[in-house]
Amino acid sequence: MNMSLPHGPTFHARSPDGTSYIVVFHGEGSPDRTRRRSLMPPDSFSRVTELRLDPSVLTAGVGVFGRDTNELLFRTPGVYRLLVGADMETDGPSYAECLVRYAP
Repeated sequence: MNMSLPHGPTFHARSPDGTSYIVVFHGEGSPDRTRRRSLMPPDSFSRVTELRLDPSVLTAGVGVFGRDTNELLFRTPGVYRLLVGADMETDGPSYAECLVRYAP
């Protein structure tokens, strides 16, 4: 994934079935994040221009109540939306997105 600077500190994704995942996020370890883990600290991510992702091992926190750990992101074939930005969990996020077709 190539990104130009500046870009936001967070990275989210949506699977073909619409499930939301949080890949890079603020607040790791806080009670509302439960056991989800960020791929890297958001401040570090905001300075990255290239990110190589291995779909066979990339995990992310699932945005579904009761699923409070990281899970494999790329589970099924189809189009995934990758979103990089700021204020991603608000009503007015600012983000850039790309679509990726996963075909294992």
